[in-house]
Amino acid sequence: MVTRTAHPHRGAALEREETTTLIGEGTKALAQAVTKLARPLRHRLLREGDGTRVLIEAALHAAALVTAAKQSPLLPALLRGAKQRRLLLQSEGGSLSGEQVASALGISRQAVDKQRQRGRLLAVREGAAWRYPIWQLRDGGVLPGLPEVLRVLRGQSPWTILAFLVSRNIRLGSRRPLDLLRQGSVESVVKAADAYGRHGAA
Repeated sequence: MVTRTAHPHRGAALEREETTTLIGEGTKALAQAVTKLARPLRHRLLREGDGTRVLIEAALHAAALVTAAKQSPLLPALLRGAKQRRLLLQSEGGSLSGEQVASALGISRQAVDKQRQRGRLLAVREGAAWRYPIWQLRDGGVLPGLPEVLRVLRGQSPWTILAFLVSRNIRLGSRRPLDLLRQGSVESVVKAADAYGRHGAA
């Protein structure tokens, strides 16, 4: 029996063809959705120059969601989740890259990575990159009390931790943990984080 081995160049050509086809289909869908966006929103997106925001806004347009729901019932929910995560990351001044955090703290990029891995800095994945919420930096250092909170929430996902910190918490009198950390009320936030980590938002 003769066994045929796939030609490597043929596989690469097929991958390029598939990628080209997907880009073409995706571009057509994006173009259709963008034309339905309100003029003020289009102008604002142009000023911001944020390609990811364009994709999200276009995908979440009502007409686009109707089409997407017919093809995949879960897709609209996934898109809404992506938009919510982006809003979380943009809150309180936005986010920084690892290089920008290193510059702000006066340390190396490798040291920033180590602090993230050790739970002393909070970072979330956006695409292939780590993004660091800017509010955790204060006076050339890290917001006091944040490492203690991150240690308590170590088992949670970074996005869950971010949501906890910038959302109102019933255990804290409907105040936000971030605001209390800024005021120096570290112990109360740590206790709320411990309860959150064990029982969730309820």
